Amino acid sequence: MKNESKKFAYLVQGRAGLVKGFGHLHSHKSDLYFLTYDVPLVLDASRAVFDPNISWAGGRNLLLDLAKPSDYDYYIFVDDDAQLVQGSFDVFEELLLENLPYLGLPLCDEIEKSGRWCRHQAVQIPIAFDQIMQAFSRDAVSDQILLPYCTRFDELSWWYSCEVNQYQVLSQFRQRAAQFNSVRVYNSVHDWNDGQISSGSSYKGGVTPEGLALVRQWLDNGALTEDPGPWAIQNVPHE
Repeated sequence: MKNESKKFAYLVQGRAGLVKGFGHLHSHKSDLYFLTYDVPLVLDASRAVFDPNISWAGGRNLLLDLAKPSDYDYYIFVDDDAQLVQGSFDVFEELLLENLPYLGLPLCDEIEKSGRWCRHQAVQIPIAFDQIMQAFSRDAVSDQILLPYCTRFDELSWWYSCEVNQYQVLSQFRQRAAQFNSVRVYNSVHDWNDGQISSGSSYKGGVTPEGLALVRQWLDNGALTEDPGPWAIQNVPHE
């Protein structure tokens, strides 16, 4: 049974050597669920899964199934190669509770370097985003629109689940998403199945015009069914 004072569930997956660095996320405020694909890993009081062949999206869905019966305020997915270079998990949690977005995001290095963000805003509606770290509200989980992640195209490439996720967020939930620019996450390791790992991984990456066409056809044929409603975050300028 979940401690009712805990508002956050962290769901972390990747290589054991990096995942164990997130052990501190099991705390008086949050529970930690994690999945490793190279070797089994035990962390005190955390809930662990080992699966050497599961896909990225499949792994996140499995972790969500473990966590959601406990009814947290936010379910925070984190890849093992996420490196916070500004802000902290504590700051991220505070911003989630202050702004109460449907989906909360940090500023990732790919978005920062490409200029697809508003440098004068502390909290903004995302222009684009990276799935390396995402916080879904209880409502987002229960609505079952953005989650579970789409695994329909995993046999072609694991990247398509991210394409679907970004399209769904930006087309239907963009005004209910908050990007916190004071929390910055870099993805310099790219350790999750980078194609060089001899661990029996089933990793498949990359996109093709043909694959993207299949994804678009699926989306156009009714994958999206709900209206996100009128709620929108306020863009807050930096002081």
